[in-house]
Amino acid sequence: MIQWNKYFDHIYCIHYKGHVERFNGLNDELKRVGILDSGIFEYKYTDIDNNHYKIAANKVTIHHKECINDAIYNKYNRILILENDIRFLKDLSVIEDYLNQIPKNADMVWFDYIYGFEFQEIDRYKKLDLSTKYVNIGREQRIFSAACYMCSLGMQNHLSKCYNKYQTTPDFFTCYSGFSPDQHIDLNLKRYITNKNIAIQKVFDNNLRATLHGENNIYDRYKYQGLNLEDYNI
Repeated sequence: MIQWNKYFDHIYCIHYKGHVERFNGLNDELKRVGILDSGIFEYKYTDIDNNHYKIAANKVTIHHKECINDAIYNKYNRILILENDIRFLKDLSVIEDYLNQIPKNADMVWFDYIYGFEFQEIDRYKKLDLSTKYVNIGREQRIFSAACYMCSLGMQNHLSKCYNKYQTTPDFFTCYSGFSPDQHIDLNLKRYITNKNIAIQKVFDNNLRATLHGENNIYDRYKYQGLNLEDYNI
């Protein structure tokens, strides 16, 4: 079983109680990979969707911010934040291998991501050097997902400032942004993606991404990045 407390100080999972169809499967998945019994895990339950934002993609923003602020308050140096539709690789040894190789200077790591919104942008992903487990993300690259990511204390403070100013979703500021309230910090924080997602989002009937990304749902986006969905516990 993976010893998650070797890699993170705390793990949060955001779960909106209205998603009753997700909870049992989510609970089983977190138990399967050892997160549920890690001793550093907590659910961030939300009884109502109390976000005032009109844009559907922003509704979960306030809950990410609550996790970030809690981590800052508790001085957690490295945290993992999950959303309630996350599913991991079936092979735990592969997950552990990636966790063991997290870059020491990493401020942000996407363990699940989609490279851009359009297939043309995903084509840019295929040109990255994927010869190592982790790929350093430059300013020109666009990564989208807030379903499974790690952030350092430095990134937590950066994201908190961004949220306070712009009230935006986490993945808007996890790449370098011209709108950052502190450009110096923004440019110096180190961001990485894994060369293979160790987790992906499970598609539900009411999954926003199935609509956001057009007629083809998020699984097609993952496949276009070269992932074999049979490797994941979906």
